[in-house]
Parts: sequence; structure tokens; C-alpha cells
Amino acid sequence: MAGFSKLPTVSRAINPPRSTVRRGIRIVTLGVVAAAIAATPAAAEAPAIRLAVVDAISSRKILPTSPFSEFGSRKEIALSAARGEYEPASFVVRNDSAEPQTLHFAVDDLAGPDRTLDRWSIDLKHVIVWYQAAGAWTTWRKPRGNMDAFLTPELLVNDPELIRVDRANEHNYLRLSRKAGPEYLLISERKLNEIKVLPSVEEQPVYDRPTLQPISIPAGENRQVWLTLRVPEDAPPARYAGSIQILDAGGDRLGSIPLTLKVHRFELPAPRLEYGMYYRGKLADHNPTVSHEWKSAAQLIADHELMLAHGITNPTCYQRYRPKEDVERSSPVPSRELVAKYLSIRRELGLIKRPLYLIGRGIGKPSTAQQIRLLMSDTADLLALASAYGASELYLYGVDEALGPDIADQLAAWRAVKRAGAKVFVAGSADHFEHSEGLTDLLVYHGHPNREVAAKQHGVGNRTYKYSEPQAGPEDPLLWRKSFGIAIWQAGYDGAMPFAFQSQHGSIWNDWDGLNYRTLALAYPAADKPISTIAFEGLREAIDDVRYLTALEISIAGIERVGGVAEREDAALRQAAAFLEGLKDRDAYDPAEVRAEAVNHLEALSK
Repeated sequence: MAGFSKLPTVSRAINPPRSTVRRGIRIVTLGVVAAAIAATPAAAEAPAIRLAVVDAISSRKILPTSPFSEFGSRKEIALSAARGEYEPASFVVRNDSAEPQTLHFAVDDLAGPDRTLDRWSIDLKHVIVWYQAAGAWTTWRKPRGNMDAFLTPELLVNDPELIRVDRANEHNYLRLSRKAGPEYLLISERKLNEIKVLPSVEEQPVYDRPTLQPISIPAGENRQVWLTLRVPEDAPPARYAGSIQILDAGGDRLGSIPLTLKVHRFELPAPRLEYGMYYRGKLADHNPTVSHEWKSAAQLIADHELMLAHGITNPTCYQRYRPKEDVERSSPVPSRELVAKYLSIRRELGLIKRPLYLIGRGIGKPSTAQQIRLLMSDTADLLALASAYGASELYLYGVDEALGPDIADQLAAWRAVKRAGAKVFVAGSADHFEHSEGLTDLLVYHGHPNREVAAKQHGVGNRTYKYSEPQAGPEDPLLWRKSFGIAIWQAGYDGAMPFAFQSQHGSIWNDWDGLNYRTLALAYPAADKPISTIAFEGLREAIDDVRYLTALEISIAGIERVGGVAEREDAALRQAAAFLEGLKDRDAYDPAEVRAEAVNHLEALSK
């Protein structure tokens, strides 16, 4: 990612990557066999590098030229997690030599007292630092007319050459994998374009490599590496130890980072809150794209697999039931077939026995008896379709973010939907409840968590989710962890539905072409599977924070039902209950510290 004035010509062709699966976990091959590494002696005159372990979920930007002293003195990665949990870590490599260095990375197995955890449960990624538009790191909004560019960490990739960054001219280039060889596309034009750019897979063949590639680090610069460890479901509770090896281009070891993992005794349940997401992808009848819009079945599956791995268990469905242009006179038959195919994919992924949040047949504001009858007929058909593919309930979407009279104008249609047997969900603001007559089964609230709104919704048997503040766009992973975890638990919300997995204005890979908004993406589209981000990692940690609180709630409730505990255990129970009660009104906190407190109470209760 060093600056360059002219893109070098690359003659070697790049083949589309193939996914690899081992023991049910998607893995990467690190390019260097760990067994050979163990026998490799350190280079006699190895070029100088420095290593620092840093917080993965942090509001601190790690840039190529950041002073190394900012990263602290930690040299070991120490993780703790429950079985089945994903846990992130990160470290920085600095090239202190006078020449560029090409580095490889490899991971040892993690050895425990009675079991060794396979290194394939550890995934390494390079963190791409690229230029983003004004508002980068903190907001999804873009000041109108501001075309400034800011270096920003965001993408998690196997191949650091997927993006090339021209620092001299503040531009980004995206690699297209042509048969004749790689081609780099400028993706940072400072040009407004509200018309969505939906290139086909053939037009923009974007592929990351399937395995971690070496990285070239210019003299005097830093590079950040991201680690995600997934604890095997059957890992015995214990402490495990291994290391990450850093090698030069010849395979000589330049350094290593010790890695330890403590696997908790207790189980980590699903969160008490439901986590969905606005997912705009639709199954294409032909010609899938590299965009937020039309997907192949393989792209649709890959998107959902990534969401599921990050704790998103019920994303919305935008697949249209009728053509958008003429709802009343068009036949639903061709579109209905695609809805059925879409739902069959969800069923294969295990997304059953839960509500179907369908945006592809909006309720709108029908004004005639004929329109109401059509709405009820469509609702009945969609109910049968949803049930056939395993959905427990059907929710249809009202007019997005309507205010006052516009809410009242929809109520007749909402009642018709309910008479047909479905439910209503829609995004809305603080005054929504006062105009909805209690008919909004699920209010996806726009704004900071609001206890009063949640209490009003609960008072009539309805639910409240959070969708914004932030919307996708800001890259700061700690912002996502703080916004969608403990904060919505404190407010008494029932879940979250962030906007959005992907949403674009012009090109989804260009952060400047929207009039008021930057690209909204927690993962970027490619020809095969999405490119994840550090923001998405922050959201997963938010969900895991709620899982730990849920585990503590379940543990307390279970012990209270049994009763008759000894005095020492009773003290632990009282302390855990007091911790949860006090957390409801705690204003300032570090979510990592709250989780550590929850772990201490869970460990005490698990004894």
C-alpha cells in the first residue's frame, strides 16, 4: 500500500478463489507449513521488525505512519472465550529496516493439557487502510460538497493487493481478476452520482484470494494484522497456548507472538435479543452483480453465512413478490418463484422457526377497497409461502420512517394485514407510537435507545428494535460495539436491525459519489463472497456482550428456581444479581470491562 505514481503492470493471471471447509469451519491456508516453520532457525542477520499487540475493538486508527510508541508494549495475545464463540485480536508489524520487507505469517496449533486445538480455527486477515470520504470513521453522513479524503482502516482481506492505494493523489484502486491478468479500477472518483451502479460479475470480477498472502511493508511503515479465533464446540475448558510466526520471504523467522486461550467452563447461549439486519440483496433471475442488489445463489448464500457467523440470525428479505413498477396490474407469478427460491436458500441455511421480515411486498398506503383486497390476498399467499419454508410468522413492512398523518394514512392497511394473519414492522422515530394506535408489532426505532418508546411498545404487547445511530458507514469497531450491545439491553429493547449489510448510491466501492451519504456497508460485495470489515467485527462483539449478559440472567434464574444454595453460593448469587441491576443504569462503561465482570460472576456461579 505504498504510494505510487504509476500502477505497475502485473502479468500473472489470478484464478477465482475456491472455498475450503474443514470440520465445519471455513478456513484459510497460510501459505507456509507450520511444521516446517518450527524447524526453521532465526535468520542470523534478520531485517529489523517490531511487533505490538493492540486492542482489536478500539477507536484508535492504526495507520501506516502512526508512531509505533502509540501501540504500547504488549507482546502476547491472551484471549478468553466460550465454546463456539468467535474472538478477535490484533497486532501491528513495523518495518524498521531501510528497505521494503515481504513477510509471511503462520499459526501454531494451540496445545492444552488434554487436547490440541487445530490452528485452522484461527483466521488471519490483513487490515486494508484506504481513502474514505469526509465523515470517515465516525458517521455514515457525508457533508454535501466535501470531497476530502481520509486514510481509514476498514477491509479485512487475505490478499493486501486487492486494493492499491495511491497516497500521492489520494486514490484507491480495486483489482479485477481478468483472464488476461489483473486490472486495477479507479474507485475513488470525486464525482456525485445518485444513480446506482450495478456492474455484472463479468464486468467487475472482484475476488479476494482464498488464503492469506504475504505482505510487502515499505521501510518505516506499519501494517495491522487481524486474528479471529473460533473456539471449537467440543473444546474442553482449559488453557491453551501456541504462537504466531512472522517470517521473511525466504522462510526465516523474524519474530513470534505468543497466543494463549482460556476456554470458559460455562456455555454461552444465544442472546436474549434478536439480531436482524436490513439486507437488500435479491436473488437475480439472470446476470448477478457486484453490488448491494442482484445476487447469484452463491453470493446470497455467502452473504448469509457471513451474517450468521457474526450473530445476525434473521436478516430482512427484500425479494419482491410483485414487480415494483405496477403492483396492481402485474402478475406475481415470476417474482413469486424467485421468492420461493430465496426462502429455500434460507431454509437450507437453518433460518427457520423464526419470523420472516419481508420488505419485498410493502404494505404502502392503499386507498381503495380493491387495493385493500389485493393486499389481503397477497398477504394470505405470502403467509402460506413463508410457512411452507419454515417461517414461524410473517411481517410486512409499512412506509419507511413515516411521520404523523402519514402513519395514520396506513392504519387501515395495517388492520387488513393483521386480519389476514400477518404482522406489521416498520422503521420510525420518537412520535411513531402516538400515531400508530398500537398496531406496529415491531417498531425499528431510528435514534439513540429510548426506554420510554420501548416501554410504550411493551405496554401493548409490541416490540422495539434499534436500526441507526450508527447506520453502516463508520468504520470504528468500538462505536459499533457500544451502540448495538449493552446500550440496547439497558434500554429494554427486544433486538436490533442495523441498516445495512450493503447499501449504495452510485458505486458501492466508491465512498464519494453519494450526495449526502457515504457507502453503507458492513461487508463489500465481490463476485463470489463478501469482503468483511472491522466495523462488522465490532458489531459481533456487541452481540457477544449481550450473550454474556443473557448467560448471566439464565444462570441466576436457574439457581433461584432450584433454591437452597449454601451461604457462599448465595453471596455469589446476590452479587451477580446486583451487578445486572446496577448495569441497567450505568452511564459510562467500557464494554470489555463489563464483559470481564460478567465472566467473573458466571465463573463464580458455575462452581
